[in-house]
Amino acid sequence: YHQNILQFRWVVARLQGGSGDNIGFSIDNVEVTGITNPCANNPLPYREDFTGLTATQLPDCSVVEDVDSSGNKWAVNTGTTAGFTPPILRYAFHRTIAANDWFFTKGLALEAGVNYRLRYRIGTGNYDEKLKISIGNIPSSGSMNQTIVDYGAFRKTTPGIEDQFFTVPNNGNYHIG
Repeated sequence: YHQNILQFRWVVARLQGGSGDNIGFSIDNVEVTGITNPCANNPLPYREDFTGLTATQLPDCSVVEDVDSSGNKWAVNTGTTAGFTPPILRYAFHRTIAANDWFFTKGLALEAGVNYRLRYRIGTGNYDEKLKISIGNIPSSGSMNQTIVDYGAFRKTTPGIEDQFFTVPNNGNYHIG
């Protein structure tokens, strides 16, 4: 599935002609569902555990962005890494380029003023890393205008579950990155 492809729905109508000079018509069996995008406004709860994916696949409607142009990107890893049970989403470091890479969820339908919980398992192995999780209306690093959490430099040798709570300013379609 490509992010920019829209799925079109249909309109079904039957026109019936009148008699003589009096032309009349009726329309029945009409269904107008508009244009839908399966990558936007998905209902909650949303869960992604990467089951059934290989290293060359991403979950439907997710997006990765390689801002630093290192060629290293977030990817599904099916091997055991740093105490995680596969499959997982992993970024493999680059020896000479500091990472600036993003993974974005499919679009989620969120409402202003509602408290949301983001739960995930995180670990770094024996390395110091940096991680920031943000939210925005478009799956692009330049559109991530609200930070959910910024770890700065940290080390978490044993993977653990984290909970982050956030709200959004307006009703709409949001991507977590």
